[in-house]
Amino acid sequence: MIARIDPAHAVALVAAGVAMGAGAALGAGCVASSTPSSGSAWSEPQPPQSSTASDPMVVIVDPNGTLNAQPGVGAGVFTEYRAGGHWHVWWICDTLRTGHSCPYEVTVSAATGAISNYLPDAPATTDALELMAPRKLVAITNTTAEADGITFDANAGSPITLDVALGGQPSVPFFFFVQNDEVNGDYKGTLTNPLVLEPSSP
Repeated sequence: MIARIDPAHAVALVAAGVAMGAGAALGAGCVASSTPSSGSAWSEPQPPQSSTASDPMVVIVDPNGTLNAQPGVGAGVFTEYRAGGHWHVWWICDTLRTGHSCPYEVTVSAATGAISNYLPDAPATTDALELMAPRKLVAITNTTAEADGITFDANAGSPITLDVALGGQPSVPFFFFVQNDEVNGDYKGTLTNPLVLEPSSP
């Protein structure tokens, strides 16, 4: 069984809630930024790469890109990478629309090296944050109308894999990241869960 979020709420999230500091809009308000952003050239988005249908997709993430979204009105998992191996993964729930919480379990796996310097964004709302192995970090939250998330360090430029469950079941993959200065590189297809995210540069 797959734990499902109402797709209309995910659409509302993209249309009304994802924004960047620079304020450039994509579509009906879905925007992203990379820092620095002084007249960077636009290029064709790179679609996720997958060797077979069962393999996690690999997506390229811009260093220093930022995402903003309004908690409570949509559900999704957002990933930001800062040069030097610094990651921020955070997630929101559509509680203000549904009246329900989202019992997230977010597992991060590093491809190389070890995960270090891991911290919750809001310790009071994080039920558990545990390093299960040197390369595997698990966060458990009961997310409502506030965003939850974690920061951590891994080898600079090395990919990570995100695996998200809701209520103990695999989640619909509403992942968001910055690629080519755009949310998800303007890719319109369905992403996989798990998803591999690889920085475009260390």
